[in-house]
Amino acid sequence: MPEKRISRLSQKLVVGALAAFGASALLFALLQWGTRTALQAYCARPEIVAAHEQQTVQELQEYIAANHLRLDDLAEMNGWTPTRELVEITFVLEEQPLYHTCSEEHDGWSTMNAYPIQFADGTAAVYITDLFEHRYTDYATAADLLVFFVCFVAIMVALIQRKVRVIKTLESELRILEGGDLDYAITVQGQDELGELAQGVEDMRRAMVSRETEKRQMEEATNRLMTSVSHDLRTPLTALLGYLEILEGDPRPASESPYLGKCRQRALQIRGMLNDLFEYFFVSTSDKTQADFPPCTVEQAFGKLLAEFADLLRQDDFAVNTPPLPSGTVRVNAGLLQRLFDNLLSNLRRYADRTQPVKITLLARDKELALIVSNTARPDAKPGTGLGLQNCAQMLRLHGGRFEHSLSDGMFTAAAYFPME
Repeated sequence: MPEKRISRLSQKLVVGALAAFGASALLFALLQWGTRTALQAYCARPEIVAAHEQQTVQELQEYIAANHLRLDDLAEMNGWTPTRELVEITFVLEEQPLYHTCSEEHDGWSTMNAYPIQFADGTAAVYITDLFEHRYTDYATAADLLVFFVCFVAIMVALIQRKVRVIKTLESELRILEGGDLDYAITVQGQDELGELAQGVEDMRRAMVSRETEKRQMEEATNRLMTSVSHDLRTPLTALLGYLEILEGDPRPASESPYLGKCRQRALQIRGMLNDLFEYFFVSTSDKTQADFPPCTVEQAFGKLLAEFADLLRQDDFAVNTPPLPSGTVRVNAGLLQRLFDNLLSNLRRYADRTQPVKITLLARDKELALIVSNTARPDAKPGTGLGLQNCAQMLRLHGGRFEHSLSDGMFTAAAYFPME
C-alpha cells in the first residue's frame, strides 16, 4: 500500500501547537524566575518572618490553653502538628529540649528567637521555624501554571480561528458564486489544503467564465454568420433560379446556351459556401486540444504540405516560392493542418491577383513557428463571408496558437502561429 502523506494543514497545526507550547513554557519559566526571586526577597525580610512566627505562637498558645496541656503532656501536640506541615517547633525548659516536631533532632534552635508558652503547670520556651516561603511558592507555581495553560490555549485558539476565518471566507464566496456572480474572484490564502481548495474553486470559476464567454461569443458569431450566409446564399441562389427560368424559355438547346455555364458557376459558388459553413461547425465543435496532438518535427509536419501547396498554386498560374524549413518540434493534427492549407489555398484562388507572386514564409522565433502567406488582392474581388478565415482561426486555437490576417494597401497577409516545444 502507498505510504500516507501527512497533510500540510496537519503539519501546520502540529508546528503551531509546538510553537504555542514553547512560547507558553518560556513564559512559565520567566514567571517562575520572577515570582521566586520576588518571594525570596519578600520572605527574607525580618518583619515578615517575625509576623509569621507571632501568628504561629498565638495559634499554639490557643491550642494548649484549649486542651489544658501540661508540660508532661507534650505528646498531645501531635494533634496540632499535622495541620502545620511547614512549621517546626521546639519546646525547651531550662535549656533542655522537651519536644521537637522534626524527626531529626538538632541544636539549631539555640540561635533562634524564643517565645514563652504558658502551660497548665508552668512556662516553657518555644523556638519556631516557619517555612511559609514554600507555601507562597506553591501558590505562585499554581498561578504560573494557570498562565501557561491560558497562554497555550489562547495561541492555539488564535491559530485555529485563523483557519476558521479562511473557511468562512471561502464559504461566503461560494455563496456569492452560487448566486450567479461568476465574476467574483475567490480569495486564495495559504499554501495548505485550504489554499489548494480555494485555488481549485478559483480555477473552476475561471474555467466556467471562460466557457460562458466562449459560448456567448460562439452564439454571437453563429448569429452573425447565419445572417451573413443567408444573405450571401440568397444572392447566387436568386441568380441561379433566374438563369434556370431563362433556360426554360430559351428555344436553343441547353448545351448551346451561355446561361448553363453561369448556372454551373453559381451552383459551385453555393457549394463552396456550404462547404465553408459545414467546416466552420465541424471545427467549432471539435473537442481536440494541443495535448492530444503528437509531437513531430517541423519538416515532418509542414514539408510535404508546403510542397503540395506551392505546386497547386503554380498549377493555378501563381508565382510562388518554397520557403526553407526551420528546425524544431511542434504538436499538430495532420487533418486540421491539411484543412488550414486548403482554406488558405481556397482564399488565394478566390481573391488573389494571379499576376502577382505569392510569398510564403516559415520561421521559428520565441518558441513560436510562424507560417506567413502574403499576396496581392484582386481589385475586382468582392468580400465574402469570412468563413474560411474564421475556420483558420479556430484551427489555430485548437493548436494553442493564434491566427492573424490583415489587408493593407491591396496586400493581404495571413499569419498562423504554432507553439513550439
